[in-house]
Order: sequence, then structure tokens, then C-alpha cells
Amino acid sequence: MELTEIMFSLIRTEICGIHQDEQLKNSITPDLFHELFTLSSYHDIAHIVAQALSKANSLNDNDISKKFNKAILMAVYRYERSQHELKKI
Repeated sequence: MELTEIMFSLIRTEICGIHQDEQLKNSITPDLFHELFTLSSYHDIAHIVAQALSKANSLNDNDISKKFNKAILMAVYRYERSQHELKKI
């Protein structure tokens, strides 16, 4: 599978709740993580991809996994901040 196919499959599994197949899990190699993070960050969906990877137990303690986890936390922070600002209005 190529990078964009993998990213869209991860998005589908997270948003639609589709079970990840073995081909997808086997396609995600450690070398692919950096490219996947770069592409998903560019499109501001790294938190969605990170959540799908987390559910697949593909994240560990390496640097790129920490970046994915940080993307999840930043998405929560942005959501809470926007909710706070809406309440102020």
C-alpha cells in the first residue's frame, strides 16, 4: 500500500469505526511513521491518524510516537479553547 492509501485507511477506521484489517497493520512499518506524521500534520489530521494507530497498538515510546501523542493532546487543547471562547461570546 502507498502512503496516502494507508493514511486514508487509518482515517476510515477511526471515523467510521471500521475494524483494521491485517494488510493495513502489516503495511505500517517503522520507516513509514515519519512520512505518515508529516503528511497527516500537513493536512491537520495527525490527531485522527494517531488515534487509529493507538487503537492498533502501533505507537510506542519512540520520538515519532511522542509526536503523534502530542498531536492528540493539541487537538483536545484547541477544542477546549474554542469551546471556552464560544462560552465567553
